[in-house]
Amino acid sequence: MRSVPKGRARLTAGAVAAATAFALLASAPPASADPASPVPATVPTPLATTVTLITGDTVTVSTLDGRTSVSAAARSGSGSFQTRTAPDGDVYVYPAAALPAVASGLLDRELFNVTVLAASGYDDASRSTLPVIVEYAGGAATLAAEPALPATASAAAIPALHATGVGVDKNAAADFFAALGGGGAQRTLAANRIEKVWLDARVRIALEDSVPQIGAPGAWAAGHDGTGVKVAVLDTGADLGHPDLAGRVADSRSFVPGEEVRDGHGHGTHVAATIAGSGAGSQGRRKGVAPGASLMVGKVLDNGGSGQASWILNGMAWAAQSGASVVSMSLGGDTDTPDDILSDAVDELSAQYGSLFVIAAGNSGPASPTIGSPGTADSALTVGAVSKTDTLANFSGRGPRVGDNGLKPEITAPGVGIIAARATGTTMGTPVDDLYTSANGTSMATPHVAGAAVIMKQIHPDFTPAQLKDALVSTAKNLPGYTAYQQGSGRVDLANGGTATVFASAKADFGTVSPVEGGAPKQTREVAYTNLGASDVTLSLAMDLGRGTAPADGEAALSASTLTVPAKGSASVTVTVDPMLGEFGEHSGYLSATASGVALTTAVGYVRKLPEVPVAIKGVDRLGASPFNMTVQLFNVDSGEWVYRSGMAGVGTGSDTYTTTVPKGRYTVQAVLNTTDWAAGSDVAADFYSAAEITVGGPLSLTVDARAAVPLKAGVSGTGRDLVRTWVSTSLTRVRGDGAQVAVGTMGPVGDTEAAQGVLRGPGTAADGAVQLSHDAGYADPVLTASVGGERLDVLVPSLGPRRDAKLSLRAVDTGAGEDADFAKVDVKGKLAIIRSDAGFVGAYARRAAAAGAAAVLFTRATPGKTYIYTGGDLPAMAVPFEQGQRLLARVASRKTTVDVSMRKESRYTYLVPAGWRGKAMPSDPTFTAPARKFAEVRAAYHADGAYRLDSETMYSWQAWQTTAYRSLPYVLSPSVRSEYVYAPGMKYRHEVRAGEPWLRMTGALKTYRERERDDESWFGAPLHPGAVDVPCGFCRTDKAWAFGITPYGDSDPGHAGDYGVSAASAKLFRDGVQVGTGDFLVPGTADYRVEYTTDRATSPGATYGTKVSTAWSFRSTAPTGVEGEECGKFAPEQKCGVLPVILTGYDLPLNLLNQARAGRGMEFDLRTFRPAGYTGSSRITGAKVSVSYDDGATWRAADVDRGRDGVHEVEYEHPRLSATNGYVSLRVEVWDGSGNRTVQTIIRAYALV
Repeated sequence: MRSVPKGRARLTAGAVAAATAFALLASAPPASADPASPVPATVPTPLATTVTLITGDTVTVSTLDGRTSVSAAARSGSGSFQTRTAPDGDVYVYPAAALPAVASGLLDRELFNVTVLAASGYDDASRSTLPVIVEYAGGAATLAAEPALPATASAAAIPALHATGVGVDKNAAADFFAALGGGGAQRTLAANRIEKVWLDARVRIALEDSVPQIGAPGAWAAGHDGTGVKVAVLDTGADLGHPDLAGRVADSRSFVPGEEVRDGHGHGTHVAATIAGSGAGSQGRRKGVAPGASLMVGKVLDNGGSGQASWILNGMAWAAQSGASVVSMSLGGDTDTPDDILSDAVDELSAQYGSLFVIAAGNSGPASPTIGSPGTADSALTVGAVSKTDTLANFSGRGPRVGDNGLKPEITAPGVGIIAARATGTTMGTPVDDLYTSANGTSMATPHVAGAAVIMKQIHPDFTPAQLKDALVSTAKNLPGYTAYQQGSGRVDLANGGTATVFASAKADFGTVSPVEGGAPKQTREVAYTNLGASDVTLSLAMDLGRGTAPADGEAALSASTLTVPAKGSASVTVTVDPMLGEFGEHSGYLSATASGVALTTAVGYVRKLPEVPVAIKGVDRLGASPFNMTVQLFNVDSGEWVYRSGMAGVGTGSDTYTTTVPKGRYTVQAVLNTTDWAAGSDVAADFYSAAEITVGGPLSLTVDARAAVPLKAGVSGTGRDLVRTWVSTSLTRVRGDGAQVAVGTMGPVGDTEAAQGVLRGPGTAADGAVQLSHDAGYADPVLTASVGGERLDVLVPSLGPRRDAKLSLRAVDTGAGEDADFAKVDVKGKLAIIRSDAGFVGAYARRAAAAGAAAVLFTRATPGKTYIYTGGDLPAMAVPFEQGQRLLARVASRKTTVDVSMRKESRYTYLVPAGWRGKAMPSDPTFTAPARKFAEVRAAYHADGAYRLDSETMYSWQAWQTTAYRSLPYVLSPSVRSEYVYAPGMKYRHEVRAGEPWLRMTGALKTYRERERDDESWFGAPLHPGAVDVPCGFCRTDKAWAFGITPYGDSDPGHAGDYGVSAASAKLFRDGVQVGTGDFLVPGTADYRVEYTTDRATSPGATYGTKVSTAWSFRSTAPTGVEGEECGKFAPEQKCGVLPVILTGYDLPLNLLNQARAGRGMEFDLRTFRPAGYTGSSRITGAKVSVSYDDGATWRAADVDRGRDGVHEVEYEHPRLSATNGYVSLRVEVWDGSGNRTVQTIIRAYALV
């Protein structure tokens, strides 16, 4: 079993994207815990990953050069976001409108965990739908009557669990969210009966000696081989034609859309044969544990070895409803709760249908807790793995169970070097021959226990699932040296269990015990013994809890040392634990019961935790009311184990107070509190609270009162320019002394709102580590200004308002509340309509004004309060504060009033002001004003292909102590040129631009600037062609693996690389002229290599050139003898490494901002050639050829090429008249050196002619 990585398994904490354009895969194969050989990736992987949230908003995360960036784009173009980073590095991004639904529990918080969404393959490049599970209140009849929710498809009803798995169309996800009542909209009839919307989480898969090892042959000899018992295998399907399974499968079904039951992976076939294989392919040597069982095969994982929770839930319901006595599940995923939807389903189905679910513990050991879901279910028989010598496997998942310290696993079985059936055409594990393969993992151990359960069910057909579990676990062979949280009661032992007539409770599980002031009551667990025999049995009882922290005297006790169990009856003994005694930590051991011919073991476990005290944190917003939302984090500041609590209070929870309990100790408490104007539907303020360090020695109550907030501001002085604030991004981080950290933040546009930001300094200072507060603000000269009678109006402008150059003098008209009746009373044609409304989303009013012929519209509140405006549409719109609006309306009422409106397509300049404070507590004066002389100027040219388009761009910034930057995405009109000023001292920056919709992303290099420095940038300048990421060891090799750092496209700037929007890409590899696969590409000796890469890029409005590019990089290489280049060893530090002598190309074309050149004129441009970073050989180019085409490559004409200096070639040719072309110019370039290295590149429609 292999789980989706979470937190600790990340490449980079908090990052969800590859750090470079290439990947070296060295993870375990999904079927087992076997290590894999390094495999090079020849098709570029993303520089960043974008996911669409359930609200329709998109979030992009990337990590380059050790710096992570997180950006969010609101579906409407306007909206704020809250961010939260957990100690494990997972990043959550919540749109403000979704906060109440998350707080109330209607929406699973994992729907906003962008780290998990990307790791699960739910990113936008991978799929167009977001899989969710909708859980309804009521029974199956209610479910059948539910109307469909909007924007959903591929519904898979799960009546037994009152749920439906659906795919939410990402392009219409906003409609789905609105149907739930998102953003204050009215909930649909179906949504009113929704209990919860879960992320349909990704779940992944986790003999001849091993079958005798557990005693199966003895059971066979007694006539017990599983005959008559149904066992279901929920996995990757099965090779039904394999000799070991032929005729053995009574029923099968696939729950994976588009895939048949046939096993294209191999895992399911291996598991099924381990349970009930006939061994026919090995002359009976490799029989399964229960070869007489009736097999059911449910395919719930795809041929890649992973699946969605909804597929698995459907398979579980099918198996249980079809009468399977045992259900084997060698799969699972990470969880941070003991009662997620999968584990809840196990308990519900087990109770309803009488099926025992045997589930893998997971392969994430030896760390703990590492039990995966659904193995965390109470009723599940959870299985760890041992070797053939009964040594606990290093990879076997360990308990205790996350969340409540429950005792898991209950049992172990052989899971190392297990040989079983190999599915045709698969290579899972280590193939032994055509019919068999060997694999490691708790996936292999689980079917051994499932087979044993089948045999026990045959022996005892009346046993319930709980009785089967007790029988198997209590008769297991206890292995010395391991705790109960590592092995349960021990390794499954049919030699004992198959002949036993006395059984015991599987475990005495106390979970968590904690002392309390004044004394805590003792806790007890009953251990029952059942005697199926005809004679009374007297048991000798002994309890040894020495496998964990040794108990103190009186800490744990057994009520009796002997116990007589009557024939055909039962008796019990009591285990007592005193929470007030003993050391803190894990305590586990075993209660043994022995008699003549009887050997039983019951696992005993509890975790004695520090006493927890209540904590209550109350929120008061700036209006003195309960907050719209308050997100709270508590984190222990002592190094070592994490104690982390996070939650919400406010509208969604129905309470203004967040309550929890924590052990006594030192903590940081931080929160972000949102004050919202309900009428306008917008934030009034977002205030950040930090209590850097508090000693919690007893019950604690804190109040976060936003009325005391100190303004948080970042500004610029000395520009002499008219500036308005356009966006802000704020993040509060508490870093411990050991580097562990938690963070909360907000980000969003502010040019359309009066929302403020503030800070609240709580008690305490950090003894170690630091409090970090960053507050970045963007400023620009306004795209719309208005004045009346010489008074400048303080206008707010929608983020997605119309862009045009115009100066208007408009007669102002009072149109009241902006309803149809109001417009019927006045003439607004060619005038400025003034509308009084407390709403923020005023698109309907603007549309009425446009329909009435208004030239522009101005909004002002009808009652005092903060102003916010979002309209959409093409009518120029603005809003002014309440007081200013009242004065304007009074003027209009008294006399003819003209409002002068000035508009421009794009700002001429912007300023990025990054304020940051790092210290022992929140700053007492959180204001920062940067003098203009401290800025550098970036002259940015934004190109577009033949037409104007609205792009988005952002400049990520990092203080020296920051590792993550958060941004919403401001808009920029392309084509345009503007000056972008960035604060230089101590900062690092990376620029990113997204063109069109659906957009293409282009990312720049990490940069630093000097004060008053000037830098020029050109974005999306033609031709678009494969880019090269300038990272350490971007193009290098060892003797076995290689990296090829090409991104799908770049632009005319060599420092830019793009990675999104490619609709089709293909790569072919050649060695010495023969096409080979990735695993056969490299050889130690000298060889001639060629990489052919073709992209067919999806077009988007305004980005229509360079849509098909073919490149062939030929180079000669041999295995390195040392480490070449300054940073080559970063690719594989333990191996020798050499930089590949690849010739890379770049273009410097004199085109206009629309990527056009004049027809009938001469063209001269520079063709650049360069080598990868770190290359130490000769870079001399000995030849170059360039050809041009005016018919998309049907015919070509040679251009004149003169060699210049430093790898630059001067290219000249004449464009024909426009009518003699198809309107576009295609380019074909060939460059080579004297060492056998050559690059040939063809770009169709590189640029346009006019």
